[in-house]
Amino acid sequence: MKAILKYIKPYSLPISIAVGVCSYFIYRSLPLEPYMRHVTADAVSIIQPVLLFLMLFFSFCRVEPQQMKPRIWHLWLGLLQIVCCATFAMIAIFTSGDEKIVAEVAMCCLVCPPATASVVIIGKLGGNISSGSTYIVISNLIVSVITPLFIPFMHPESGSTFFATFLAMIGKLFPLMLGPLLLAWLVRYLLPALHAKIVTYPNISFFLWLIALSLAMVTASRALMNSNVAGVTLAVMAAVSLGSCVFQFWIGRRIGAPYSDAIAAGQTLGQKNTVFLIWMSYTFLTPVTAIAGGLYSIWHNVINTWQLARHES
Repeated sequence: MKAILKYIKPYSLPISIAVGVCSYFIYRSLPLEPYMRHVTADAVSIIQPVLLFLMLFFSFCRVEPQQMKPRIWHLWLGLLQIVCCATFAMIAIFTSGDEKIVAEVAMCCLVCPPATASVVIIGKLGGNISSGSTYIVISNLIVSVITPLFIPFMHPESGSTFFATFLAMIGKLFPLMLGPLLLAWLVRYLLPALHAKIVTYPNISFFLWLIALSLAMVTASRALMNSNVAGVTLAVMAAVSLGSCVFQFWIGRRIGAPYSDAIAAGQTLGQKNTVFLIWMSYTFLTPVTAIAGGLYSIWHNVINTWQLARHES
């Protein structure tokens, strides 16, 4: 069994992606009653955050609390997120139609906070999990404050206000992020024997992430297949999301390199919380922009597959 696992481990990401995509199309072809599809969707919506919570908990158990301090590169990445958000939000405010949709897609892809799973990949690539975890907290705070400043002007017809949008985003982002962190610290200081046992299994977060990745690909496939977007618009959205993804992995590494943190900076800027991206699009923006979340999920996981294969070769 160990020999089999060692053989398939380099291909675990593409296998997980393929399982997710195939599972969606198999599920789509089944003659299920509508209520069964609702039950399945509800189950996935519960399982996904549970997996992410556990994944973050096990990752945070490996992080020393005193190591979670701001770095200079956190400032540069934060400023980049703010500038990108402001730039494309202003474009969206003063445009309409397809131009507005493309601007919103670019804004979402560039301002979206890091995926909670990014710490797992940082660890697998040999990066600094502590600095990556710190930027996840900082980035989520930036997104919760900066996007509510622009969303009411981008869609004034929705009646959204800064405080309503801010509270909705805080409620969506922080419980799943701060909960695992606080629980990990409680276990570290109150149950040291259990904590010592947990850290002896460094790969458990990675295997949980593979399951979460398959579910994420199911969600991405569903978003793409249920869209009624014109082919040209979809192609432009795909190009914008791909360009945003490649740019952020590249610029993140460039910014982090002088501080010996290229892996953590590149991963936290490039690997996005696409579940949040889809939620934000459906809730506050033009709903069709949610497709960008499904597309971005594909792009950053392709890059993750390439990075891990290169690292292990």
